[in-house]
Amino acid sequence: VAPPSSPGSPDSVIVEGKFTTRTAADPPQMTVDMTQPGGHVNIPLLPAQYVEPDAPIAVATFPGAQQSNFATVLTTGDIATCDSAGRTWLNTGSSSTIQARRLRSLAFATFSATDLQVFFVGQDRAIWAIRSTGGTWSAPAQMGGGLRLHPSALLAATSRAGNSVDVFTFNDSGLLTTSWWGSASTTWPDSNSQVLDPSPGLLLPMSALAVVS
Repeated sequence: VAPPSSPGSPDSVIVEGKFTTRTAADPPQMTVDMTQPGGHVNIPLLPAQYVEPDAPIAVATFPGAQQSNFATVLTTGDIATCDSAGRTWLNTGSSSTIQARRLRSLAFATFSATDLQVFFVGQDRAIWAIRSTGGTWSAPAQMGGGLRLHPSALLAATSRAGNSVDVFTFNDSGLLTTSWWGSASTTWPDSNSQVLDPSPGLLLPMSALAVVS
């Protein structure tokens, strides 16, 4: 669920993925739809682009926004994004650098409509990030230096004060860990990481995470 549903509307929008079976021409895929007070709206894909059937859907908005932004994973391993106003998926071409783990987590953080950041788990189990600051997406850059994640780890991200992002996950030892960049960082998305829980606690490495700031 992500507010708002459309420009000028304060209502929430529910984003859902539905499994679509294989046809003679197309592979199994997921259709992504929005349900809002005005009705049910499909988010169409360009020809020959298919959403991975079990891919996560990440959502983000920002203060004063009149739209929400979404991200998911295509069957090619590329990250695709769209917004609730334009309702058009964009293939970021991220798999030319590294493929996303198709069934693993995504996290989305935004500062404004022109500063969008998506974080995903690569095939190497590292955190990777892409950023759009004016319509085009950067190539994926690794985050957290040598940080590697537990095979079942999920991601959660939040932005603070419009100049920093914190990503939370579980490292390859199953410990709650954060990676971040901020105003003091000289590169994006930076190599910072820190274990928050030095011993296994109540959270399992596959626990769902949510974070607010």
